[in-house]
Amino acid sequence: MGTNGVLKLRADDVIEKAKHEYEKKLAPITELMDSLFQKKEDLEEVKKLVPISTWYRSIRYKTEKS
Repeated sequence: MGTNGVLKLRADDVIEKAKHEYEKKLAPITELMDSLFQKKEDLEEVKKLVPISTWYRSIRYKTEKS
């Protein structure tokens, strides 16, 4: 095995450790976001809370930007 192979083997452990630490730090944030934004939201309920002019401006803005 050449030098590159040895370096790759050493780097794999560091990469896996960093990946595990990142996922551990990300887990609470993911849980919070999942609790805030339900996958099956009732858009009719949101429609009651947000004025129609806001929806219109939002759609118009997205259309102009695209």
